[in-house]
Amino acid sequence: MTKRSRTKLVDALEELVALQTLAEGGRASFRARAFAQAAKVVADDAGTSNMSLARLKALPGLGKSTAEVIQEYFRTGKIARLEELRTQYPRELVELTRIPGLGAKTVLRLRDEAGICNLAGLQKAIREERVGKLPGLGGWTEERMRTAISHIGAKHDRRPIHIVLPIAESIRNELAHLPEVSGAYLGGSLRRLESTIADVDVLVVSEEPASVLSFFLEMPRVTDVIVEGKHMASVYVESGLQVDLRVCTPNEIGPAMLHFSSGRNHNIQLRMHAHDRDLSLNEHSLHHRGTDDVVSQGSEEELYELLGLPWISPGLRQGRGEIAAALENSLPHLVDVDCLQGDLRTNYDESEGVELVLEAARALGYSYLAIASSAEESAAKKRVQSEVGQWRDRTSDLLILHAGVVAIDDQGYSEYSEEDRANYDFCIALLDGHHQLSESEQTERLITAMEDPAVRILAQSSGRQIGEFRGIEFDERAVLEAARENDVAIEIGSELTRLDPPSAFIRRGSEAGNLFVISSCAKNAEELQQIQYGIRHSHRGWLDRAMCINTWKRARFEEWLQAPYS
Repeated sequence: MTKRSRTKLVDALEELVALQTLAEGGRASFRARAFAQAAKVVADDAGTSNMSLARLKALPGLGKSTAEVIQEYFRTGKIARLEELRTQYPRELVELTRIPGLGAKTVLRLRDEAGICNLAGLQKAIREERVGKLPGLGGWTEERMRTAISHIGAKHDRRPIHIVLPIAESIRNELAHLPEVSGAYLGGSLRRLESTIADVDVLVVSEEPASVLSFFLEMPRVTDVIVEGKHMASVYVESGLQVDLRVCTPNEIGPAMLHFSSGRNHNIQLRMHAHDRDLSLNEHSLHHRGTDDVVSQGSEEELYELLGLPWISPGLRQGRGEIAAALENSLPHLVDVDCLQGDLRTNYDESEGVELVLEAARALGYSYLAIASSAEESAAKKRVQSEVGQWRDRTSDLLILHAGVVAIDDQGYSEYSEEDRANYDFCIALLDGHHQLSESEQTERLITAMEDPAVRILAQSSGRQIGEFRGIEFDERAVLEAARENDVAIEIGSELTRLDPPSAFIRRGSEAGNLFVISSCAKNAEELQQIQYGIRHSHRGWLDRAMCINTWKRARFEEWLQAPYS
């Protein structure tokens, strides 16, 4: 299938979530949640278009029914259940569910009891000052409804993480500096480092919630208040982003962080696991079932331990087998900052040169570093090679390498000459452009690039740009097999605009025994720190540190790097 097929399927599944919720009268719908999960799986997994039913069912988070829906779409171009629901619930009615505060149940009451079936009808009721009298809208004022309508869609829209994270971190930082706050943390999908974010969860520790909430609500960036309570508040900030603040006591922060940093399915499964141990877990405490006797309000680590589980990283908390793996002691040994030995793609900045990057690498405790260059002009290439060579000659504590970044054409070849290749210690094949190619053409293109003996790393393997392009489609199994056969490591890029490849591909490669490398993709010395995002993204893909080549000691890494030439 083409790239657009997968994109359209994600859109169709997201529409199906809204319609299924309406069909079930606004109740917490298992089927709607299943469709939402399927949309995430398809968005992350380039290989879903050509998978058998058995392979689809084996994907974490997909059941038989949703797997059949995916196959139905790729086979027929339609989803029968979606077509059926579209006739029952017109698009204009569904649009009302996009108004913050109006759930499916209220929308159905507006239709059935007041004859309001679209936004124009609701706005007419506002103008006639009938909102407070409408069924299911007690407590709403005309002004509050106008404000809610101005944010229509905000509660559904997911924004790219690179846009949301700076805003969220700025708010967290302001709250952390309040004298009455002893800790401020980001939770939710931001802590799990999901590529797109629906809303921001901020948790702070304070014994003075009224003071903290007052400061929060008066922040200049706050445009509208959604709800305000004694210990929490939800607001809209610039661009309509929703931010939820929860003020916790020192005793409550551990259970709250566990709850609000975990995906819905992880929380459900963890509570079921607690139930099996005659315990009950919520965002306030772990306690004995049927009583208020608190067992613990300790840290996340302590709560997991009391449940007979090891610490589970937020990136793993997706409800995709991590609890079963924890019970079997088979969770991956995840990569962390301390175990990294080097960075293999720091992009050369002519204005800064090499020295500052080397100083930053030493501060991080690295034993090797690759300066990556994609210069095309002969004079520019020679300048970079000369500077890298000079530093290499006078540096003994740090192995300095020069990597050539090779953009591959539509056939998988580069225009680098043999002379060019000889001047680099290794090459990084970079997928860029040619998105119009078919799945088979993209697959062949990637495999051809990796068959070049100078290529040791494949970068931007899906070519995705978060919020703009979901990535090319290719045969993931064939590409992973070719990477293993050619001993090529797949790069996990740390740029928040990409976080490429998607976590589903990383997990499939991890399970198949592929090698990976986490690169900062830094453009200057300061950006070497952004490798933390690549590390956290690797957690979502269940990458074991043993399969990450830049966790290897220098001698082992050098041996791998020289293998094709020995």
